[in-house]
Amino acid sequence: MAQAAVGVFLNKLYEMIEKEAHLLIGASHDVRLLRDSLQWLSLFLEEADTKCLQDKKVHLWVTQLREATFEAEDVMDKFVLQIELPRRRAGFTAFIRNPMNRWMGLHMIGKAIQNINSRLENISLNQSKLGLGNVLDKGEQLIPARKQKRVPRVEEVDVVGIEEEAEVVSKMLIDGDARRSVVSIVGMGGLDAMLGKGNWKSLYGRFRLLRVMHIQNVCISTVPDGIGDLIFLRYLSMKLSGGTFMAMLPSTISNLYNLQTLIILRDDYDVLLPEHGIWKLRQLRHLHIHFGCSPSKSKHPKLNELTNLQSLSVIRVGQWITGDFDKLTTLRSLKIQGTLSLYQIALSNFIGKQNNLESLHLDGHLERLPALQEIAICLTKLVLKFSRLSEDSMAVLEKLPKLQLLKLLNGSYEGKKMCCSVRAFPVLVVLEMNSCKELEDWTVEEGAFSNLRRLKIRMCSELKMIPEGFRHVTTLQELVLLMQPRNFRERVRENGLDWFKIKHVPSILVS
Repeated sequence: MAQAAVGVFLNKLYEMIEKEAHLLIGASHDVRLLRDSLQWLSLFLEEADTKCLQDKKVHLWVTQLREATFEAEDVMDKFVLQIELPRRRAGFTAFIRNPMNRWMGLHMIGKAIQNINSRLENISLNQSKLGLGNVLDKGEQLIPARKQKRVPRVEEVDVVGIEEEAEVVSKMLIDGDARRSVVSIVGMGGLDAMLGKGNWKSLYGRFRLLRVMHIQNVCISTVPDGIGDLIFLRYLSMKLSGGTFMAMLPSTISNLYNLQTLIILRDDYDVLLPEHGIWKLRQLRHLHIHFGCSPSKSKHPKLNELTNLQSLSVIRVGQWITGDFDKLTTLRSLKIQGTLSLYQIALSNFIGKQNNLESLHLDGHLERLPALQEIAICLTKLVLKFSRLSEDSMAVLEKLPKLQLLKLLNGSYEGKKMCCSVRAFPVLVVLEMNSCKELEDWTVEEGAFSNLRRLKIRMCSELKMIPEGFRHVTTLQELVLLMQPRNFRERVRENGLDWFKIKHVPSILVS
């Protein structure tokens, strides 16, 4: 929504005014006036976004305000590109010895922001003339924010298939439109060889205003230092293959202070993190990175610094989880893998601090379930893999009040018996059980799984039959039974011994 766009930019202005005041000397008045104008106008947007307007005049007013905000954001970003990036490269002392770049940048930002402030003054006058403060009761829907094209940037995605030649890709990237905000490179072997050091430098030089970069299945040996020049990136995804045994992210990645999503994955080996790197990216919302360890074994990820983090996945458990996470309490999605039983207490403490956690994926041996009661109020998805849980764990899981999806995969349950009581899993929609090879007897009491829609059972080789309680689960729409023993399959066929338990299910797949 427009309120969100203005809010994000206001936060950026606050940070620049507070932390980079020395760069704004000569233009600070105009920047503060811009901040104050947007603060005032955002009050009306808050009410407008809440009440969802359809009035055409209000529609136009909001559109003008949003576009002025985007233009102001572009101006500030270009200023940072011209001033901040050379300062980081040369050091502040060397930078101030040659004030010409700074003077030119301030002149540019001053003129541009004066023009935007003039537009905001007219927008404010129109708000007053149209009585928009009184109109804010009328409409139903406000136009979606930032779905319209931001002029003059070209919002398009280039997807490069594996069939193209690397030479063509290299030429297209280096000679292409520098105004693109999205670039995607998919499935290119030997790209590292074709895009040598000089070409990488040219690429980063042309696409400095890039917001989104997606690289998938590209064989490169290292992530170039030049990635740190793309300081406007909000989204960076690199899914790499091949290359050396270990790949390491460059320390320059810490320059990407606007980054909100970082995905760094490899199919085969780990990715090492720089000692001082992603932990400086305070705007980061989503971190998906597979790594074995940091360069020094005494170091560990400083996740506590990422106070805006909402999703964290494919991260390997280690000594880092014993740290203090008093600031990191905003996670909504978490996936951790490794020998979890070695850090059982620390894992429970870490998970217990995540009061907003909705999705949890634990991949590895557990001595017992972590303390899920503290996060039960929000948890809707739980995936357990290789957990090797005992029989008493089901008594905990069935009481999670909002759990809608449960997957017990690859031997996550090692009990011979499983009992689901009368009110077990009250809102569960999807249940998958895979390779619970010790399970023989499964009892489901009437009243359990009262909202279940999909049940999948795969390779539970000792399970004798479908629990009789499923004849009462009238909400079940899909039953999938894969790689079960012959006797089990015979029981669920039409007119088989278990047919009366499942004949009400619309879709049944037995394979």
